[in-house]
Amino acid sequence: MTSTTETSPPRVQGLSIMWWLALAFAGVALAGILITVFLVRRNVNQALDTWQMRRAMETLVAPLVAYYQQRGSWEGLEEWLRQGAPGIERRQLQALARTPWVLTDRQGKPILGTWTQPLPRSWTRERIPIEVDNQVVGWFWSPPTRLERAIGAAERLFMDQVRRAAWRSAALALLLALLGGLLVAYGFARPVRRLTQALTRVARGHLGLQVEPPGWNAELSQLTASFNHMSAALARAEYLRKQMTADLAHDLRTPISVIMGYAEALKEHLIEPDEEIFETLYRETHYLQHLVEDLRLLSLHDAGRLTLNRQSVDVRELLRQVVQGFEPQAQARQIVLRLEVPLEPLKASLDPDRIRRALDNLVSNALRHTPEKGRITLRARGEDGAVVLEVEDTGEGIPPEHLPYIFERFYRVDKARTQDGRSSGLGLAIVKALVEAHGGRVSVESQVGRGTRFRLWLPQDGRD
Repeated sequence: MTSTTETSPPRVQGLSIMWWLALAFAGVALAGILITVFLVRRNVNQALDTWQMRRAMETLVAPLVAYYQQRGSWEGLEEWLRQGAPGIERRQLQALARTPWVLTDRQGKPILGTWTQPLPRSWTRERIPIEVDNQVVGWFWSPPTRLERAIGAAERLFMDQVRRAAWRSAALALLLALLGGLLVAYGFARPVRRLTQALTRVARGHLGLQVEPPGWNAELSQLTASFNHMSAALARAEYLRKQMTADLAHDLRTPISVIMGYAEALKEHLIEPDEEIFETLYRETHYLQHLVEDLRLLSLHDAGRLTLNRQSVDVRELLRQVVQGFEPQAQARQIVLRLEVPLEPLKASLDPDRIRRALDNLVSNALRHTPEKGRITLRARGEDGAVVLEVEDTGEGIPPEHLPYIFERFYRVDKARTQDGRSSGLGLAIVKALVEAHGGRVSVESQVGRGTRFRLWLPQDGRD
């Protein structure tokens, strides 16, 4: 009794992509919210500072105007303020004592104030003119920002309300960002999770699984489509591997059974050896040798070790040799074998034996599927730096559903029979392998009841 152990993929530690995306959304939102709250508070504070200072300064203008009208000059102003100027509150005087300010005459010469250095240029937009009889007799200067506040209860209440509103808005925005991030992250993580589960099942041998692509995201849809294509290709490859094993066993069993049957009969002296028996044994061993050689060639191509003996070859002569080789078979079956080549030499750098082998397979295949009085045509032409070889027949054709698979190994259009019983199903696979080894490609066109055309594109300069 045989037991099997199913291995599971290693578990990976860490947060899910959904939480990483959600945390990223929340982090970006939190950073934006904190910056916004900071800027709102700073701007509100500056605006309130400026408003409070200008209001305080403007309340001083009227007493200063009255003082200048009464005295006619600014003499004695400092003593007047120290003794308690009429119309000016003590709170305002205390605020002025803590704030940079200066009073100048009409020419800008300092008269009084807490600022004793040269006036900064930025103060210009904050100065207040002092006018008497529509004439400027002085200027009141203060800095535009960072003024000392002398706010009352109403102003403090306003600032507290602004702060609470800012933090409430920040908390709500953060919550909405977190919820939105979770929704978006879930949308991304769900198809990724489905792909991960499908990949795990494929790794355990459940080939051919298909995952529905998410239609809302192009990248995830493309990733899912690529997985579906890979999964289908793996299932197809596994099917072909099993089918190839079965076909190979079948193709080997028949000739081996014939050889063993004759060998046992000869050993037991049940039959007498004659020419017919030796011919049968030779035919079966030749078929086995041919089959093994085909498999060896395909394995060399798969391993990238298929060697080519490139030569400068006139493909017209190559096609003539193929026609001459198959002429007796074609005449025996009353099939016309035609050759259409240009008058001028058509040179290409290729391995003549390998390409001859590919053409032999195509013509042999055409002979098996072309009825009597049919026609097989071989053509050659130059096209865009390549040599195009064609083998066209007027045979039974290939049904459209079989065309995508006819170059696969051991694939037979009619699995129930072959014309001569000796087709291994490797001929077209070898054609494709030999042409691709030259850096070319092969294609097929066919219509049921009207015939088939194979085209081989081979580079003229011999570059793969």
